[in-house]
Parts: sequence; structure tokens; C-alpha cells
Amino acid sequence: MKKKLFFRKKHDEKMARQPITNDTIEEHRSEVLAKGLRFRYPLQYEKHKIVINATVISVLLAVALLVLAYVGLYKMSNYSDASYGIVKVFPLPVAEVDGEKVLYSDYLMQLRSSIRIVERQEGAASLEDKSKIEYYKRQSLDNAIVNAYAMKLAKELDIKISREQIDEAFKERRKVGNVEISEKKFLTDIVEGDYGLTKSEYERMVIEIPLIRQEVLVRIDEAATELKDGLDARLLKDGSNFDEVVEQFGEEVVVESSGGMVDVMNLDGGRAIKAHGLEVGQVSAPFLSNSGDCYYFVRLSEKDDTKVSYVSVKIPLMELQRRIETFRVEGKIKEYIKIDFGSQT
Repeated sequence: MKKKLFFRKKHDEKMARQPITNDTIEEHRSEVLAKGLRFRYPLQYEKHKIVINATVISVLLAVALLVLAYVGLYKMSNYSDASYGIVKVFPLPVAEVDGEKVLYSDYLMQLRSSIRIVERQEGAASLEDKSKIEYYKRQSLDNAIVNAYAMKLAKELDIKISREQIDEAFKERRKVGNVEISEKKFLTDIVEGDYGLTKSEYERMVIEIPLIRQEVLVRIDEAATELKDGLDARLLKDGSNFDEVVEQFGEEVVVESSGGMVDVMNLDGGRAIKAHGLEVGQVSAPFLSNSGDCYYFVRLSEKDDTKVSYVSVKIPLMELQRRIETFRVEGKIKEYIKIDFGSQT
């Protein structure tokens, strides 16, 4: 062994002393490569080990994130920015109705918007009552379930909403008091400020889905459509006797009042906005509520730049609701989150 080491040492010293020339460069190159071979296999082994460790860590992190997401979404029914970001990327279901998946993103989009509007109108302190949050969760989920079923019926009935219809409705909503505000101001003050939505989210939640739902309701609820047309014809003929005409329809319609002056952006199915575009004493044409569950007629009582007082006539659209109630009884609605507030559908 000593001889070997002595020979290698002498050989290395010889190579170190030997000048590198064109004649000796190949010998020197072979010597260097031979020395490097002893590091080859250990390095390959280390690289293999690094790949395995990295894979294991990645899998564990992915599992941990999935568990956290599952707990946050399905156990805690969290509506934070992070939760909303997840469901916008991944089409996770929050419920199921008659075999149709209810998108978690649609549910959170409406819930977060409702909470944003309440915060703007009443202040964040008004939401410290947990039962109030649960109420809005229940309301948003029920509405998302009805919307999902309406979207299913729309496919079956071949009902589609064009880009032109959405653009026209968006332009119409930019009119406040018959004055059209700029798109930039509308997006900043109303869409982002009041609703807390992006333009595409606003178009889907406030325009596209309600328009589809409206078309579905018109197709399937013939009784309500006939009642709406009959009342519309009477009011066009004798709108000055609004109270008398409405009274003749008895329990088939519901008369409601705003209860005084309310904000134009009041959460009332679109009645305040519609009333603000009328003259005092004028009665609107029938229109579908923002939630898509009834027709409204509105008579303006009083208004200023930002508030209105009105009386409205409501014609419930019950066919879609009746089907949803039947599905609940038959167990065809499954909810994947728990909300501590009774179902309203």
C-alpha cells in the first residue's frame, strides 16, 4: 500500500513538473479524466436522492394545501380572498341540484358582493353579528342553487344570451337618473366600489345569469306571465287609478312600499334604480327582479339625486321555486357546506 501511494505521489509530482506540450496534452487529459471517474457514481447517487426528496416534499406540500383548502371551503365555509382565488381557478362545487353542479365561485361571488354592499351602506360593524353573515350565506347559496338549475334548463331549452345583449344591459345600467356616466366611473364607483367585483364578474352575476334566468322563467311559468300581461294592460289603460287596479287582482299580487326614502343602490331587486328613472306618479313597465324570482311594477312617490320613495307590485314567479322545493323533498339537492340558517328555497 505504501509503495502504491509513493508511486502515485511520484507520478503526480512528475505530471505536475512535466510541462504540457502538444505531445503530452493527450496523456495529461487522460490522467485528469481518470481521476474524475471516482466522483461519478457518488454524484449520480446524490442527484437521484435529491430528485426523490424534492418529489416527496412537493407531494406533501400539495396534500397539505389540499387539506387546508378543503377545511377552509367545506368545513369553515370561508369566503376570504384566498378561498375565492382557489375556486375561481378550480371549478369546485358547493352544491348539486338535480344532477347539476353549483359552482363554488358563483356562490362566493354573490356572497362577497352582498357583504360588500352591506358594509358600504351600514358599515363593517353591522356584520359583527354572526347570524347576519349566516343569513347572507344562506341567501347566496339558495340563489346559486336556483341559478344553476336555471342554467341547466337554459341548455335544455336552447336559451342563449349574446354578447350584444350583455353589452346593452351593461350600458343601460350606467344610466343613473337618465344620465349615462362614463364606463370608467361606473366601474370604479359601482362595480368595484359598491359590489366589489371585476367587470367580468359583474357581467356574469348581475347581467348574464339574471337574463338567462328571466328567459327560463318566461318559458316555464305561463300563469305568472299571463297575470303580468293582464296587469300591464290595465295599468297602461288607467294608470292614474293604480291602487284600484292593483286591488282588483287581490292575493295574486303583493303590494309593497319602500317605507320612505331609500338609496338608489338599495338591495331591493332593482326597484330603487328603476323608480329613480321615473317621474313622480309614473308607473314603470313590468320588469324582472335582479334575483329573478318575480316581476315588478313600480310607481315613484318621491325622489332626489340619490334616494327614492316608491310603491311596488310584485308578481311572484313560482314555477321554478316549486320545482326547487320538490327537489329538496325528493333529496335531489345536496349541499356540501353547512350554514347555520334555515333554507329559503
